[in-house]
Amino acid sequence: MYYYRVVKMEMSQNIVENITTNENNQMKKERKQKSNRINEIVLRDTTDEPLPTDPIHVYIEKLVPKIIDQYVKENKRPIRRKDLIEYVFSYDNRMIEYDKVSKHSPAAISFAITRLLKKGRLVRIKYCKEWEGDKCVKFSRKKEYILKEHLQLPEIQEYLKKHGLV
Repeated sequence: MYYYRVVKMEMSQNIVENITTNENNQMKKERKQKSNRINEIVLRDTTDEPLPTDPIHVYIEKLVPKIIDQYVKENKRPIRRKDLIEYVFSYDNRMIEYDKVSKHSPAAISFAITRLLKKGRLVRIKYCKEWEGDKCVKFSRKKEYILKEHLQLPEIQEYLKKHGLV
């Protein structure tokens, strides 16, 4: 009888072990599926092309580099914040409709610019009003933006040297 109990216990332990192994395997599969979903989302979000289905803040964040790129290639200089806001709000029907509701509020564009600066995609150029030796004491209110990849263009390097920024 004692032998039977031990065998029964071992069998129940095996069953419990099998159940926990199956649960662990299932949990691993679920984690793997979740991580695959996360990878898909990340891959989808890194596309620079703004999609009409994107939430407005994501749409604007994708739109800003596109507009800056077009502007810099056409004008051979960085874009002023005021001009960037104008271009974003007049880009397409969705932005025109958003502008009617938001009354030309630059908050969404400021949010997009901040995120792009943190990601290192965007460069903010500040102009100096007052110099003291080699250091800028007071910056002007004028701010311009440029993409990191534009900094290597010879026309932009020339523009930056001309304005004492390099």
